[in-house]
Amino acid sequence: MISKLHLSLSLVVSYLIFYYLLYFDKISAIILSLIVAAFSSIPDFDWKIYSWSSRQLVLLNRNKLLKLLVFPYYIFILSLNKIFRHRTLTHSLFFIIVLILLGHFLFPVFYLMALAVLLHIVEDMFTVSGVPLFYPISRKTYKIPIINTKKHTREQKIAAYILCILFIILLIL
Repeated sequence: MISKLHLSLSLVVSYLIFYYLLYFDKISAIILSLIVAAFSSIPDFDWKIYSWSSRQLVLLNRNKLLKLLVFPYYIFILSLNKIFRHRTLTHSLFFIIVLILLGHFLFPVFYLMALAVLLHIVEDMFTVSGVPLFYPISRKTYKIPIINTKKHTREQKIAAYILCILFIILLIL
């Protein structure tokens, strides 16, 4: 799913949650939903980390002497590459639980991150790839395959703009 659609879906759904379910005042609901929308792409940072670490591994594997000279760095990159495969840890309920615990013990803003990640995971369940909800316990993916992310890019952009218009309408009501 494209980031614009994640952002707009998270914006609208979190606003509906804060304003209509939790009865926050309109200004607070707007501010909180904007924060949640800003956090909505956090789970996809795994792809950026994995991609970067893969490029580092290619470079290090080409030169054995370099790999030996920077062996601790090589081990660090190798572990990043294993941990941060796309749609694994950051797309699981385990990650949400960690964020909720961080919110409880450290800073309440982690609760907003947890909501953003939850919405992101639910949104990604509508793609043909699905998400491994119970990772690292199980790699089984759960999905309701409506969106083919490779074929429906244009439709996703249109849906994102429609959701932004819907958000503006909700603000007026």
